[in-house]
Amino acid sequence: MSTRIFLSTCLTLILTVAAHGMAITVGDPSFEGNTLGAGQWTNNIGTEWTGTGGSDNGNAFEEYIPGFAADGTDHLGMAQDYNVWQDLGATYQANTRYTLTIAAGNRSGTTQAGNLTQYALADSSGAVYATGNWDAYANVAGGTFADAPALVFDTPNNTACLGKTIRVLLQARGAGRSHFDNIRLDATSLVPPGGATVVNGEATAVTSSTATLNGV
Repeated sequence: MSTRIFLSTCLTLILTVAAHGMAITVGDPSFEGNTLGAGQWTNNIGTEWTGTGGSDNGNAFEEYIPGFAADGTDHLGMAQDYNVWQDLGATYQANTRYTLTIAAGNRSGTTQAGNLTQYALADSSGAVYATGNWDAYANVAGGTFADAPALVFDTPNNTACLGKTIRVLLQARGAGRSHFDNIRLDATSLVPPGGATVVNGEATAVTSSTATLNGV
């Protein structure tokens, strides 16, 4: 007798069209959430952003220097070896590429040789999944901002991130201060257009001649 396999549950094929740069919302991405005038600054970087020791620690600041910004009028600066971060209202998803782009500034007379403007994708526990760094002193004209190389993280490379809150982490490393502006995060499906993601379940009702295959 030929073996017959019955499907009591049809497999559902989830067709996912690749999103081309679907933006994930970053709160106050250009550090404009204040009432600064030209030449003014503040150590209070909240409420969207916080840093080691709180959002008004003194090791980070928002500042309005006319002409020194990538977007809007203000930027974020921080002392060497300090961290600033934001936990987003989104979680890491399976089969997804996340692309983090930041603008780094070279403040004339302040940004030093050996600067490492560092940016990372982490989660709310502090676990870091991908890190990029750029020497703004060597790569950005004095008194200006420019986009650092995009940081790309594919979730299949570290599935421990799945379902966890996305954290954008900004860090001043190397020598002297680092300056940040215009923080952007995009998500793109790694499943090709028309492709399918299939999750196979364990077979049930198994006998010598039949079985039920389950899946979604």
